[in-house]
Amino acid sequence: MNEKEDIVSPYARHWDGVESYSIPDWKKYYSEQVDIIEKLAPHAQTVSLRAGTILRAEEQSIWLLTDQSVEVRRAGDDLLIGMTAAPVIFGLGRLLDMPGGYYCKTLNRGNGYKISQAGATRLINKHELWKSVAKTVSSHLCYMLYRDRYLTGKDSYHAIKMKLLEYYRNKELFYENEIGVISYIKDSTFLSRSMIYRTLSLLVEKGYIALKKGMLVSVYYLPERI
Repeated sequence: MNEKEDIVSPYARHWDGVESYSIPDWKKYYSEQVDIIEKLAPHAQTVSLRAGTILRAEEQSIWLLTDQSVEVRRAGDDLLIGMTAAPVIFGLGRLLDMPGGYYCKTLNRGNGYKISQAGATRLINKHELWKSVAKTVSSHLCYMLYRDRYLTGKDSYHAIKMKLLEYYRNKELFYENEIGVISYIKDSTFLSRSMIYRTLSLLVEKGYIALKKGMLVSVYYLPERI
């Protein structure tokens, strides 16, 4: 792939597509998540977590992470659902009888906090945090619905397009963890590496995007079809 850097694109000044697509934000209710962690963490067990640690909600525990970035994957086939930086609360949906089937994988080392679901419920009742819990869980559900809407039953280019926008909107997280755009798209879709490579090569050649060392550095324009 011919990676064009600092390309002067005719689309650079008039296309607002990156912002025009409504991509749900895992951190929409950031203050609510911080409030939950502040109330629960003092009563939780501190656990030293290595990069690559697997966290599962089925263990009847809730995880509170204040300095780790994580991948969220589907348990059945390890499909990458998304990535997010701290603060992270994993397992909260189980308090509302949400179905499981997902796990988190830490991307960096640090301390986390682990609290039982029963203990978390007592503290949430005590501090009247159910509204914050509902908002946090709803932001996760919105992301899942978005994923089904845009990535299920669409053609391969549409799936790649939405993943490019996701990557670009959160590029600092991907840069920090040295995750290339091809790897991200492959892990989060069922598309082949060759299909992804051909599509990105075409987008680069037409001046629609710019890559550097496998990282997506600019999105100038993404047409509806190619």
